[in-house]
Amino acid sequence: MVTCPICFSKPVEELDGLSRCACDHIFQSTLEVTTHYDKNYIAKRYDSYATTDVMSYLRLGYLKGFCPSGKLLDVGYGNGSFVKAATKAGYDAYGNDVHHADYGIREAPLVSRDHWDVVTFFDSLEHFPNFDSVRQLSHRSKWLLISFPYRPKWFPLKREWKHYRPGEHLHYFTLCSLATLFPDHTMWTCSNIEDSIRGKLPGGEQNIQTAILKGK
Repeated sequence: MVTCPICFSKPVEELDGLSRCACDHIFQSTLEVTTHYDKNYIAKRYDSYATTDVMSYLRLGYLKGFCPSGKLLDVGYGNGSFVKAATKAGYDAYGNDVHHADYGIREAPLVSRDHWDVVTFFDSLEHFPNFDSVRQLSHRSKWLLISFPYRPKWFPLKREWKHYRPGEHLHYFTLCSLATLFPDHTMWTCSNIEDSIRGKLPGGEQNIQTAILKGK
């Protein structure tokens, strides 16, 4: 039986490649990435979206409400749309990604001595096979802004969900498991604001959860 990557306890249930822990986290039991994150992946996931820039400004407007300026790191920056929008808005903005494609973004490592006013994870936290670097980064961050797929109540008994992607999405968060991952931060607020652009699930359920956490 594998150990929960969030709270380090043993999962209470295993079901066909997934594990569910008592901390309410569901994750891929092997935590193995099989997706190749390169420029082709970015083109498929980001460059083809007509609303990419609109989404960046929606996120930026949300960010401005609690952290109007400062040093920012966007983890998993994709094609760099949000970093560029944040830079234009006056943030000292950097990015970090594994795709190694050049989008003209100033990059910064996850593990360093740098301190950040805000770190953003837009559709990226669920891709990490190991959270050690994320935990270290959070200790040097005042604010965290995180968007992730909202896990339906019927998952994983039913898996006809567009965000169920073995080998790509390794984690399926709730607000509870997210708070457990970042014990040095307090859950400030949460919203389904991105659904205004990305839409809801076919059954009308919430699609994306956006959470804001503040360092204690």
